[in-house]
Amino acid sequence: MRTIVYTIQKRSRSLNVTTHSSSTQIKNLIQRVFGEPTHQITVDARGLNCPHPITQLKIALTNHAVVDETILVLAVDPASTDDTRSLCKQLSHEFIKVETAKMAGELVYKIYVTKRTG
Repeated sequence: MRTIVYTIQKRSRSLNVTTHSSSTQIKNLIQRVFGEPTHQITVDARGLNCPHPITQLKIALTNHAVVDETILVLAVDPASTDDTRSLCKQLSHEFIKVETAKMAGELVYKIYVTKRTG
């Protein structure tokens, strides 16, 4: 069994972890310490309108994400948030949260989804 050492710094917090745990367990620990979802897959759907952000998310969930992995969707279409909630309910995935942020002068919806089924 190999040992993995992680050093995570965010804002004024720092976390050092030495573990034999899986990456999913590490992600859960980071989420508890820093209070926000961690993700390795980003679906950048800025500039795309309905239904393309959801189509891109569905492709990421089906072809790229593993169970318990969180995906960040970046979208500018306001309908993407409700569409994502519906998709998650339909496919039994978890809608974590949505945030808004200004990126390159435009309002962007940051939508976090965790894959829950295979």
